[in-house]
This record gives sequence, C-alpha cells and structure tokens, in this order.
Amino acid sequence: MALDANLDIVKERASSCPGNHRVLWVTMPGKDADTETHREVTDILDRLSDAIAHGDAARVLGEFAAGEDVVMFGSEEAETAYGHEQLAALWERVLSRGQRYRWQWSEQNVARRGAVAWLSTTATVTLEESGAMRDIPYRLTLVLVREAERWAIVLYHGSEPAAPW
Repeated sequence: MALDANLDIVKERASSCPGNHRVLWVTMPGKDADTETHREVTDILDRLSDAIAHGDAARVLGEFAAGEDVVMFGSEEAETAYGHEQLAALWERVLSRGQRYRWQWSEQNVARRGAVAWLSTTATVTLEESGAMRDIPYRLTLVLVREAERWAIVLYHGSEPAAPW
C-alpha cells in the first residue's frame, strides 16, 4: 500500500477484527493514536451505526459535540447541517424516510493530536426499504474533540463514491 510520504508515517499496523473488518491503524509523529483512543473512536462508529439502524435520532445526536460549531455533510446534496438545530432536523429527516440502514465498516483509520482525533473509514451500507435491500459503498470522515472525558463528533463528512468517468 502506498502511503503519502508527507505524512511521515512511522508505524502502520493492520489487524483483523470480528466480522471480517479490516482495521488500519496509523500512528504519525505528534499524532498519538494509542490503543485506548482507537477503541474509543471506533466504538463511536458502532454506537452511531446502532442508533441509525434503530432510527434513534437522539442517540445519533448524542455522539456529537455540545457546541454550535458542529458540521455535517451527508452523501446527498441536501444533507448539510451547521449547528445542532440543523443537525437535529437533518437526522430526523433522514431517519423518517422509512428506510433502514446497516453499516459494515471495512477500514478504520484513526489518528490523534492532543484533544483532537480524526477517523476515516470505508463501509458498505445496506439500505432496506419496503422489503428490498441494496448495498451502497460509503466513505466517512469524522473529526472529534475530547470533551467531558469522551470523544465527540464536531465534523461528519460522508460520501458515496461515484463510478469512474
């Protein structure tokens, strides 16, 4: 795997996780993605996935930071939110469509610098609607801050990769 030399990556470790998840753990100078941080940040994915699968907007919103500086860009054009009021409205809209979403994460890259951590991951989202299911490739980047002894999302950026031109 080619890694960007500008990142000065000093250690890369891949491991297998339950459910055939592949985890790429990257540690960079000054970005101490220790085991505990990695676990705490990836646990957010599990809680977020479970809340979304159960249509629980309150639990989804509970994973975001308390301030009004939270931002979300979803995979659809209209899925943009700045602050908690817009974020709550966006998740209520998404979770009331009558669709069910299930995530299978395939890579989870975590890095940290002090009280800021970030995660990038790929996934397959299984979308269920009216008994029909389809799989959609998905990418997610989160930026998190440490607040009140927990990691909280301040930026959520999701996308569905487009087919080649």
